[in-house]
Amino acid sequence: MTLADGALLIFLACVGLAQRTHETTPMMAQLMGLSIVMYGTIRGLDKPWQGGAWTGFGLVLLGLSSNWALTALIAIAIASAVFFCKVKLQVQWTLSSLAIAIVGIGIWPMLWQLFAVSPSAQELALQAWAQTPPMHRYIAWNSLQFMGVNFWAYAWPVWPLALVSLAHWVRHEDAGAWRAPHLCIPLGLLLAGLVYVLFRVNANEHDLIILIPPMAILAAFSLPILRRSVISFIDWFAMLSFTIIAVAIWLIWFAKTTGIPASTANNVARYIPGFEVQFSWITLVIALGITFLWLWVVQWRTSRAPKVIWRCLIISASGTTLMWVLLMTLWLPTINYAKTYRFVAERLVQAAPANATCIDTSNLGPAQLASFSYFTRLPLADNPTCPYVLTHNASTASAFSALHDKKLKLLWEDRRAADRDERLRLYEVIPE
Repeated sequence: MTLADGALLIFLACVGLAQRTHETTPMMAQLMGLSIVMYGTIRGLDKPWQGGAWTGFGLVLLGLSSNWALTALIAIAIASAVFFCKVKLQVQWTLSSLAIAIVGIGIWPMLWQLFAVSPSAQELALQAWAQTPPMHRYIAWNSLQFMGVNFWAYAWPVWPLALVSLAHWVRHEDAGAWRAPHLCIPLGLLLAGLVYVLFRVNANEHDLIILIPPMAILAAFSLPILRRSVISFIDWFAMLSFTIIAVAIWLIWFAKTTGIPASTANNVARYIPGFEVQFSWITLVIALGITFLWLWVVQWRTSRAPKVIWRCLIISASGTTLMWVLLMTLWLPTINYAKTYRFVAERLVQAAPANATCIDTSNLGPAQLASFSYFTRLPLADNPTCPYVLTHNASTASAFSALHDKKLKLLWEDRRAADRDERLRLYEVIPE
């Protein structure tokens, strides 16, 4: 296996991606676009036309799935990396990447006319694309705190391997130090991602996704130089961590299915009241299969001590896969019941006035808005002038009332059974 295979295993082993890469969100398109940009730039070193085409396509995908600020940062980062890189890309790469990026991003308003998209929808799409998340002119304290708490676990084991790689290769002047292509290009994208995350007023977990692809490339170049003690630490840490997680998943599933042990079963029932256990032989067989496969991988890795370059990654990548498959088999009905807004949406439909022509959802989060749009046919709109307002908490309603100088009358309040802190409220705006 090559370093490219090692980079893929590092990417798969990243703990934070286990959930986010299985969601249908624009972040997945951003992740794909960023990866294609990086691939195209590296491909351009030996095949400039082909590399430029891939880079341009990646920028188009990134631009249409994010906002202009992130797209501009990535474009500037790539241009800077190419400028400072020891190995210069040919002019064909620049021409092809610019041409495809400009045409690709610029042609989509023309497609609206071709498919007869309404002017209001066009205006809404343009506003959404042009609107950037709130940014500071300096590093935001909230985002710095968020990174300090969440980054280390989210990006494990990618970040320590990337640090080892940087610490080693920047000292090798004969290889180009930091100006070598294998450092300069991913490092430029990583710095652009860090600027985007740290300068946001409130960074969130989704933002961290864009940091993983460049770090995975950097981390891959640590594989040939890792000491045996570091490899052993990564192996044993991953083995213990994922084994404990797997045991916990099996124990809780067994308790909620059989009622044994009673204390664990009672705790599960208290956290998800009303949940009815669903048993499936198919999911049980799949879960048993992946568990036995995990045990085989651990036994193979510890007994044979293979000398392949990716040996320190196989347990981490397998452990992440084990965790996700167990959650998606044994725990999927529980997760669906705890996370879904289906039942809340059904009760909202019953509570909403029959003559409601517009319900303002500007105070809802993306998850709630997507769920209510999917599960109901209510006239939801991002419009503060609507006669009804749907909010996610009381403080949001108070802020809305003060901002728009309106009085609100509470019509409905509800929450998901498994979320004790959540309060969804429907208000009627009282005319002055």
